[in-house]
Amino acid sequence: MTELTILGVKLKFADYNDILESIQKGYSESADMQHIISLNPETVMIALKDRSFMEAVRTAHFVIADGIGVVAAVQNLFGVKVPRVTGVDLMKKLLTADYRNSLTVCLIGGKGKVADKVKECYDHSQNGIKIIAVEGYNDIFSQKKSETDAIFSIVSSTKPRLVFVAFGSPQQELWIERHRELFKNAVVIGVGGAFDFLSGTTPRAPFFLQKIGLEWLFRLIIQPWRIKRQMRLLVFFIYVLIYKMRQLLAFGRE
Repeated sequence: MTELTILGVKLKFADYNDILESIQKGYSESADMQHIISLNPETVMIALKDRSFMEAVRTAHFVIADGIGVVAAVQNLFGVKVPRVTGVDLMKKLLTADYRNSLTVCLIGGKGKVADKVKECYDHSQNGIKIIAVEGYNDIFSQKKSETDAIFSIVSSTKPRLVFVAFGSPQQELWIERHRELFKNAVVIGVGGAFDFLSGTTPRAPFFLQKIGLEWLFRLIIQPWRIKRQMRLLVFFIYVLIYKMRQLLAFGRE
């Protein structure tokens, strides 16, 4: 784990082992939820404009650098190398990890029955996990009480230790924070489109593109409607450049 204070916010950048250790710890009815938030250029820019999302980041148990842009920016601006942990890879590793005790995992969200498809892909594992798939909301921006009640009922009865929520950012993180009491003693991670990748619904970039940090470009090619969202990537790099220039000017005055 790497602790770093950025813009007055203390962040704990975690790797896979940090998160696995949190999950492996014993069950306690009184334990609070552990919220893990993914940071990429897009979510960083959202946090800078959305106070509620920034507060969620500030209070997160861990953050993960899900994007080469965040890793590069942190190293360039602060001289610290943080581990790159993509939400898709993290979820895949956690679903196939060996656990000391039996573990209930809850998958909430995704379009249609995609959570059930992920369950079908990973429920045959021999690592002692039990997967519960919950469809979530038909429209995250127009949540029905009956949908919320169904989620609450399943989570309350199964008491999962590990929860993946796929509503997209920042909706999933804000939803998780609003319902902290529901997830006592659980490690909860917002994973955006990870269900689509792990179920095979959406193809993932070739491995060499993943390694060099261009997975976002492949996704843009197969989903061109994401162009408006990817514009935040350009804004992020402009923001990082301005921040770096200010650092240099401040250093020059010393």
